[in-house]
Amino acid sequence: MKFEKIGSRLIDVFCGFLAYVVARLVWGSQEVFANLHWELLTFAAVYLVLQAIVRGRRLARAGKA
Repeated sequence: MKFEKIGSRLIDVFCGFLAYVVARLVWGSQEVFANLHWELLTFAAVYLVLQAIVRGRRLARAGKA
């Protein structure tokens, strides 16, 4: 049970890091605050998609069992 909490936190951190990198790659070439709203929106969208993929696969695996 304790491992599941740590694993879940690590997945959250990994998804957040990956979403941040994608958002910076897409919008980072311009001035820092010029497209901040688009960068935040991109971050949120990528984060939610990654979370849905990871959590959805876990739920699908649990449903098969």
